[in-house]
Amino acid sequence: MAPKEILQFLNELQENNNRPWFTANKERYDVLQKEFYQFIEQLISGISKFDISVKNVTPKETVYRIYRDIRFSPNKLPYKCHFATYICQGGKKSGYAGYYFHLEAEHENYIGCSLISGGLYMPTPAVLKTVREDIDLNGAEYRKTIAHAKSFSLFGNEALKNVPAPFDKNSEYADLLRLKDYSLAKMLTEKDLSKNNLLEWLLEQYNLIYPFNDLLNKSVAFAYEEC
Repeated sequence: MAPKEILQFLNELQENNNRPWFTANKERYDVLQKEFYQFIEQLISGISKFDISVKNVTPKETVYRIYRDIRFSPNKLPYKCHFATYICQGGKKSGYAGYYFHLEAEHENYIGCSLISGGLYMPTPAVLKTVREDIDLNGAEYRKTIAHAKSFSLFGNEALKNVPAPFDKNSEYADLLRLKDYSLAKMLTEKDLSKNNLLEWLLEQYNLIYPFNDLLNKSVAFAYEEC
């Protein structure tokens, strides 16, 4: 995979987000998409060495389409301006905690960046309830796994103003109980993406997230059993 070429394509797409331009550049997109799929296949293989739950997942089950669903959106631009994959047990729609990789060009006219992340984003109410129950009982372990993911930080985590019932508002884990999402992220620069050993580096980063994901997925599995 050539991240620089993908980012260049995405940068141009941002400036020409229309069907005529995309159609004229479809062959170029197909080549880049194929390279991305091949890279994700290697990424899945590498992650499965420390997280066996993703062993049988295919790239097709993890990669997001570039075509936007504009039927019910006021934003009628037809294409997403990023390449992204979410590697987890059962594929990206399963609801399990996983490993996200997002490629998006930096551009002076809009806010965008590449990143890697892990955890749960927008979990279902049942899963969210179970995660909070586990934090209430096992919050120290959550703090330990968050600290283990060096240089990652809690991301996109809109929090409630108050600790939700029935949890103790004075809990030492109040900051975690108030979260709506449980996701750790690291922003990537184009310099990061130009590493010769990008695959190995990403696997090292995802390995740091694994204990956090493993903890979350025990709650997800329990919530699914209860349904």
